[in-house]
Amino acid sequence: MRGPRRGEACGIRREDLDLDVKAGKGYARIAQTILEVDGKIVVDTPKSLASRRTVAFDRGTVEMFPAHLNRLRRERLAAGEAYQDHGLVFCREDGRPLVPSWVSKHFKELAREAGLPPITLHEGRHTAASIALEAGVPIKVVSDGHGHSTTRITQDLYTHVRPALHDEAAAAIATLVGNARDKERASS
Repeated sequence: MRGPRRGEACGIRREDLDLDVKAGKGYARIAQTILEVDGKIVVDTPKSLASRRTVAFDRGTVEMFPAHLNRLRRERLAAGEAYQDHGLVFCREDGRPLVPSWVSKHFKELAREAGLPPITLHEGRHTAASIALEAGVPIKVVSDGHGHSTTRITQDLYTHVRPALHDEAAAAIATLVGNARDKERASS
């Protein structure tokens, strides 16, 4: 829903979360990223200065976190001393970071199982930006939320217009022209 980069989502730590479940509000600070370099997992800083940001969650996402965090606690207890606590919100059952390429593959599998069109995880990032803009979220807010250094990146690369919006645009233009013509006739 918010379109983080794959590595950013993999890098979110429990300490990066600020959740108020009762109020239905929550945030994650993007402070690190998990990358895969030459087959090895690397923890790094976000892509750019603009990528260091706070991402707000919707109520539904906030309400899912307690169950997820409880599952992490159970996994940590079950693994015992074998657990490698990196403090990650999204990790393997033994606490190790997720492999980013596995996350992409798993995303495609989940989409297929849900009967959704096959898209890449990064295309989901584009979709999140497009949906936000279509919902009327100001482009600056979408750009900041995606960690873009300028709104131009968001506008030129990350937004896509659904055919239904073209239909709505055509109808809006026809209505405007029709209203202007009707006013012209009424004043004559």
